[in-house]
Amino acid sequence: MTGDTDLGSADAGTAPHGAVEVGTAPHGAVEVGTAPRGAVGGGLARRQEELVRALVAGAGLPAGFDAAAVAATQAALLRKRAEDVARTWPRLAASAGPGQWARTFSAWAAGRPPQGSLRDGWDYARARPPRDAAAARELALRELLWAYDGETAPRPRRGPAARLHNGELHLRWRGRTRTYRPR
Repeated sequence: MTGDTDLGSADAGTAPHGAVEVGTAPHGAVEVGTAPRGAVGGGLARRQEELVRALVAGAGLPAGFDAAAVAATQAALLRKRAEDVARTWPRLAASAGPGQWARTFSAWAAGRPPQGSLRDGWDYARARPPRDAAAARELALRELLWAYDGETAPRPRRGPAARLHNGELHLRWRGRTRTYRPR
């Protein structure tokens, strides 16, 4: 006896379209056949995509998922994202106040897809201009070193550049920056 089982087919040996054949292999292992392309995998891929969109891009909760578990995962991902941005933009994060960065950034980032820590911090700083002098200086220096239009990924600037910010002159020449303060 081979142990093959037919699931709903009139002819032994052929499964209906889209059905998965299940049988027992030698030594009692379960053997699962493959269904025609797109019959099973397309549904799983679509549900995974819906879940990822709900977790990071603010899409609605897909049917069949525990709302509390998805909310907890969203909160954890936002905290991790805030930590990544804080490593890239330390003065911006410090400007939120002691212990406030994760909450402040997460409130802003909820529903926005992640773009990477450099771009997320830049978008946050442009949406909520920093009032702290050190954070404003950090943003000014980034804009001196990088070109970012708000749409495409930031890219390093080429050639010399100069910016005046709060009475300080920031110069970039051959990959180095210098700051000149009035006396």
